[in-house]
Amino acid sequence: MVRAGRDQQKAAAEQAVHGGGGVFVAGAHLGAAVRAAAEDHVMVITSDPGDMRTAAEGRRADIVPL
Repeated sequence: MVRAGRDQQKAAAEQAVHGGGGVFVAGAHLGAAVRAAAEDHVMVITSDPGDMRTAAEGRRADIVPL
């Protein structure tokens, strides 16, 4: 049951990022990970920097385009 709770929390976070910002699903998944990261500052290397800026909103993140 613990796993189901974590999966539901992750799904809710991903939906919040995906639904609110108009980013692709992959960007929403990565955005949820960025928002959940314990570190105060993260770096993301991506082929879609626009989506990642949207998905990482509110976090200190360096977005590096491929």
